[in-house]
Amino acid sequence: MLGYLPAEQVDADETFARSLITTTVRELGGIDLLANIAGGRQQFVENLLDLTSESFEKTFRINVNSLFWVIQEALPHVPYSPSPILVDYASTKATINTMSKSLAQQLAPHGIRVNVVAPGPI
Repeated sequence: MLGYLPAEQVDADETFARSLITTTVRELGGIDLLANIAGGRQQFVENLLDLTSESFEKTFRINVNSLFWVIQEALPHVPYSPSPILVDYASTKATINTMSKSLAQQLAPHGIRVNVVAPGPI
């Protein structure tokens, strides 16, 4: 284990996130277990209208993109059998579902109902 790194540092760039794996493989000779616990950015925004696109994108970059980069870099170094499922597609559907639940809670007091439709592959 190389230690804990703050999410903001992992977000610095894709190269840094990927270097976590290459450094681990070089220094420890491989990867037996990947506990990818990236994604600690939270922004309290009481009103969705106050959430900027920049803040929204930064949160995704830290909480989702860094997770993707680290996992993608680690896969060649851990034994696994890839599944034919659509990982990126499924991730977006989970995000849509969770985002809709948050929006529903935030907007319900204003009489606004939030529904979600996230069908699988067609």
